[in-house]
Amino acid sequence: MRTLRHLHLVGETPGDEELVRALKEMRGLEVLMLINPDSEEGELGDRFLEAMDPRKSRREGGSMACLVPRLRKFEYQGRVSFNPHKLVKFLVQRWKPESTYEAYRSKLFSQSLVPMDVDFELEDLSLPHVSALESVILTTAKKTQFDSDDADTVRRLIEDGMHLEFVKDVNADGPGW
Repeated sequence: MRTLRHLHLVGETPGDEELVRALKEMRGLEVLMLINPDSEEGELGDRFLEAMDPRKSRREGGSMACLVPRLRKFEYQGRVSFNPHKLVKFLVQRWKPESTYEAYRSKLFSQSLVPMDVDFELEDLSLPHVSALESVILTTAKKTQFDSDDADTVRRLIEDGMHLEFVKDVNADGPGW
């Protein structure tokens, strides 16, 4: 069966609910680019990040499968309504789907191995594989500001091989982070 692997949308970004509904049908998607040159219309929010979180969908009984589980590259230009901390947690959970934010953070301060936080039941083994998100580029109206713990986590993700860019759109006048 053929499946869509690359999706590039230019123009107003649909709202979270509409975007999540559309992407549910694109389980094989590997590259997603959402370019919203009009920073006054549309924005990406918490619902979008939550839908792409493999751990959250499993905790809720698996009724909501992880959105675009094969996604490897995500690029977005436009407004966002989630805070930087939620973004960092999302990045960790998609970079290391088998781990948690807390377990990944604890490795920053320890040289010894940290046990994985694995709480999957047997039925979780039947859930589709979630690929590591390898590249994220976010362009927003204002520079993304991380607190020191989250900045350390972002540095660690980059050191571990994740491609991350947080760009301030010099052409945007609208509100951002």
